[in-house]
Amino acid sequence: MKNLLISFAFALFSPFLMAADSVDSLKKPDLTYHSEFEKNNFQAYIADKQFDTIAFLLAIDSSMTRTNARQVDNDLSAFYKTIDTEGDKKKKNLKKFVDFLFTNIHAQFLKKYEENVVFNRIFQDGVYNCITASALYALVFEHYGIPYRIKELPTHIYIVVDPDELSIMIETTDPKGGYFVPSDKFKKNFVNELIESKMVTQTEVNTEGGQAIFEKHYYDNQNAHITMPQLVALLYYNKALALNDIEKNKAAFFELE
Repeated sequence: MKNLLISFAFALFSPFLMAADSVDSLKKPDLTYHSEFEKNNFQAYIADKQFDTIAFLLAIDSSMTRTNARQVDNDLSAFYKTIDTEGDKKKKNLKKFVDFLFTNIHAQFLKKYEENVVFNRIFQDGVYNCITASALYALVFEHYGIPYRIKELPTHIYIVVDPDELSIMIETTDPKGGYFVPSDKFKKNFVNELIESKMVTQTEVNTEGGQAIFEKHYYDNQNAHITMPQLVALLYYNKALALNDIEKNKAAFFELE
């Protein structure tokens, strides 16, 4: 996937790259920023290597300011207060608490799905896609110390909560059926079917463990985990593709840069 993105970027924007190379192939060009907010955020990261997740998610929006970013922080803080008040008793049971969070995040923030949107649209008017919604869920899970993995498929992003035990799938684009917890019986039957269909051997199951085999095959690819910085990178990449579709090639190049 990464090599594909790089190859695509070079093919798509080769005139810009060739022009830059003709000046000085070893000199790193100055980055082009949407706003002072984005510039300050990148420069702060370069200086101390501290990845401010919310700031990076918001910085893609060219209209973002410190004031707007503080409002997002306030909206999240207010949401956490509501959760702490109404869901305090559910925190003792991870399965129930994650279900509670899933329902309340959708009810509070996610109103309408659109293909190409920036993260801040969630807080402006409730518009989201699988990447931005997954980022929001990840932020909430991190706030409450809930283990999770972000999963990347060729055309989709979703989250698995408590991947080593409960393996709760969070499908952010499905407000009704997007919370699924496979039972132990479900996992066992799934692994047995893999053995019977000769997709895995009993020796592999004995060696790796049934949970690991289930993770690897049920969720398509256990190695398809991505980090929050990589999720942010996908937002930039998708914005570049959207700009390229409307022939704003230079602006698209700056996103990939």
